[in-house]
Amino acid sequence: MCGIVGIVKLNRRDTVEEARLKRMRDVLRHRGPDGEGLWIEGPVGLGMRLQGMFAFALWDRKQRRLLLARDRLGIKPLYFAWTDHERVFASEIKAIVAGGSLRPALNQSIVPEFLALAYVAGEETFFRGVQKLLPGRTLSWSCAGGPRQRRYWRLPVGDQQRRATNRLTMIHRSLRAAIETDRTIPILTHWFESSVPGLYSVGLTSLRAFGPLYRFLAGCGAAAQRVASAIARGWRGRSRAVSSGMPMAAGS
Repeated sequence: MCGIVGIVKLNRRDTVEEARLKRMRDVLRHRGPDGEGLWIEGPVGLGMRLQGMFAFALWDRKQRRLLLARDRLGIKPLYFAWTDHERVFASEIKAIVAGGSLRPALNQSIVPEFLALAYVAGEETFFRGVQKLLPGRTLSWSCAGGPRQRRYWRLPVGDQQRRATNRLTMIHRSLRAAIETDRTIPILTHWFESSVPGLYSVGLTSLRAFGPLYRFLAGCGAAAQRVASAIARGWRGRSRAVSSGMPMAAGS
């Protein structure tokens, strides 16, 4: 399912409004135009757009229980919000907002984490009251039992280490081949150092045999010059700071 939405009202005598559910579903039109549908039964309403992969919702009519699930690696997103009167979920936050039961408000508590890491690791989102179901997890809810999350899959540690080693080897060989062909090649070391542990110490160190390595930094004014000089001393290479509105300064 490329896009799913849903509403479960806490009052069993209420009925989910078809217009609200349709509005939530139609917001996700870009996620998969091949098929669509609505299902409403009293206080429960589900909407979908069909085309392949999985994040899904099931309603157990007999047990009156909602089950949400997300794929092992989190390829498909799934968000949910619990209000005083209903449970709302969707593949995108804007569909939850379109439902009208949640007023958009900034979740200021996650701003420091985002500024430090450039992403938010846990369940919280930028919208107060909206959470994301994490990869490899299910979330069940019923009036009697309340919410319950379960993690059904973990990445095997052995596979993770082997894949990381294979990836380092592949990158190392590719860089060596590129330098043998063209003695100058741009390398985004910041991305490698943060995303591929060990590449800086293993891969780039061995590449020094082909000649001097240069590192370029973008910055403004004297601060960029100081950073370039400091990194050059610790990096044992040549660093150049590209300064906005000022001549370029190099450290060696």
